[in-house]
Amino acid sequence: MGRWMKIQQKRELIQKAADCPSMTQEELGTWAKAESLSEGYGDGKRRKPLQVTSSALEKLLRDWIMKVEANGVCLSRELIKMKARDIQKDLCDAWDLTFSDGWLTAFERRHRLKSRKLPGEAHSADPVAVGLGHQQLQEITDLYEPKDVYNMDETGLCYAMAPARSICTKGARGAKKKRQESPSL
Repeated sequence: MGRWMKIQQKRELIQKAADCPSMTQEELGTWAKAESLSEGYGDGKRRKPLQVTSSALEKLLRDWIMKVEANGVCLSRELIKMKARDIQKDLCDAWDLTFSDGWLTAFERRHRLKSRKLPGEAHSADPVAVGLGHQQLQEITDLYEPKDVYNMDETGLCYAMAPARSICTKGARGAKKKRQESPSL
């Protein structure tokens, strides 16, 4: 509730104080603030509720993001904007939307989407298989001098790797990086 109250709000507050004489001034203030907030006000961080130009577009875009996220695809801000434009063409009800960075930021806030760093390849591996492979590799490399052991996996020049971040609702599970390499031997 703002600093100024309308006459109707003052009357309601006076009536509440008369109906509940045991309420303290602080409790009355809390009650008045809760009463004055509209349903769309949310948790009190915004003065006005967020306006949605096309609820159908928002719902379709949100459903698409959830489906893509479930399939483990990395989403970028530009990809979400492109899909929103595609949906806009199909709906024909939100021609005034420009899908600016501000619109996308507000969309992400409304739907609790965040850009999160994806975990590395370690999260996609089976821990039992990793332990077994580590043991076998240790047995093989014990036959050589440490100076003669070299990890060839690190020699590739990766030029087409997946993004390190994705826009999602919850933390995503890591995946083996699919990369195209140029051998550097």
